[in-house]
Amino acid sequence: MALYQEYEASILKENGIDISNDGTKRDIEYYDPDQMLRLPIEPLERIRKFLDDYNYLTRNNFELRYYQVLALLFTEQFFADHTLSTGPELNNGQDKQRMLAYWMATGSGKTLVMHLNILQYLHHFCKESNARLQIFLTTPLANLIKQHERELEPYVRQLNETYNNRIELIIDTTQGLLQKDEDYFKLPDGGEIRRLVLVDEAHIGLTSGEAGKFRELRNRLNVGNSFLFEYSATFHNVAKELKDEYDNAIIYRYDYARFYGDGYGKDHFFKPIAADTVDAESDGEIKENLDECLRVMEEKLQTFNRVQNDEQFDDDLTKHRPLMAFMGHTVEKPQDEGKDDEVSDIQKVLDYFAALSDVERQNFRSIFGGNIIGPLVVARNPENSSELLLSYGDGEKWGMINVGILRVFTTALQMTALKRVLKFSLIRTYNLKTLTMNPVQ
Repeated sequence: MALYQEYEASILKENGIDISNDGTKRDIEYYDPDQMLRLPIEPLERIRKFLDDYNYLTRNNFELRYYQVLALLFTEQFFADHTLSTGPELNNGQDKQRMLAYWMATGSGKTLVMHLNILQYLHHFCKESNARLQIFLTTPLANLIKQHERELEPYVRQLNETYNNRIELIIDTTQGLLQKDEDYFKLPDGGEIRRLVLVDEAHIGLTSGEAGKFRELRNRLNVGNSFLFEYSATFHNVAKELKDEYDNAIIYRYDYARFYGDGYGKDHFFKPIAADTVDAESDGEIKENLDECLRVMEEKLQTFNRVQNDEQFDDDLTKHRPLMAFMGHTVEKPQDEGKDDEVSDIQKVLDYFAALSDVERQNFRSIFGGNIIGPLVVARNPENSSELLLSYGDGEKWGMINVGILRVFTTALQMTALKRVLKFSLIRTYNLKTLTMNPVQ
């Protein structure tokens, strides 16, 4: 039996708690000590305090969904079931358990769980200790690093006011850490330094052909007085030799099937496009496809705007603005980022937006936030080096292109776009000024 199944059985099923029931889910989200559910009160009170502390430190007002409460509750129970001396060790004295993993769907709030895990770790490992704490956050995806820096660095600065600057935060890509010397990862034996390792998108590198380097890094980081939390939307393709290890490590599973079953899955409308189809389609066919996408999106946004102003609707169900996304193939090798085929597909979408007439822009006004005057502008996002932002003229930004290595991508985009400006001088083209005047550093 997998670890999360053991806790589902002992905490939920043995106490007659059915989380398929919507009323039960609401009761868990309240996690009131006086609630009728037979959940352990003390860890629930700690979770409430962790959330209150987190909201105070970050000046937010987050609430937890039932599955986030359960993920943290199972973690609390895990720590209660294990001694916490030089790292979690099974009560029977067998092998140490230094790792927990969370299988949680994209959009389910893994980052919030991660940040609250830090408070859990501090409570269980550092509450009665003056030890220093190293927090390593790593991910194989370079484009997530800036996001984690924006979210985690201010949070840790606030924590250091409470913990007398005893917390050190290191954020780096998996590839970057693999380049470090062995001495970089050593921890002294005396316990004066503890380490918490956080791995986002942890499934990357766990397939049969890739597991070696990832395990090497994890084993170099997770030594001595350390503990590892991993987070991923999927652990489906874990290598066969790692299956038992992850069965013993996944403390909570809230995969997309559960996410969708709870009503959080996205309503979608799409036209499948096979490989190379975009390249083969005529400009007219591409426009017809994109026109259809925008018509559906405009309809959804108009409905969203009406519902937002209608008091009879539950705000919780209508507060999230619909999103339109164009999904392409992920380039896994950094040296292949920004290749011409990738640029050309995106360029065709940009050409489409640039060539929209005033009447067409008016028809899709909700998508562009009412900002429909001026040429299409492509600008760097100053807060994320992997993103380009779209607007018309000086209006508000309404679109985003997520790319890998921006220097390569924008250079190729400028070259191909300049060619198209010469070739199609009569169409409304996108403004390259923001790219040429502000070269990527």
